Amino acid sequence: MEGIELGPALMQVFAAGLVIIAVLLMVTMIRALKKRQEQLDRLEKKIEALDEELKKKS
Repeated sequence: MEGIELGPALMQVFAAGLVIIAVLLMVTMIRALKKRQEQLDRLEKKIEALDEELKKKS
């Protein structure tokens, strides 16, 4: 038995690291997009409320 070769072991660690980074990046992007959409929804509600208030005063 020769033992573990360093080259292939490093490549496997590198490949696993890339997969983990890709998954974390996707999760982060999805969460950021969801948060942005929620923020836009809140802003839209505020604008609609201000618009209704202006219509009542006219």
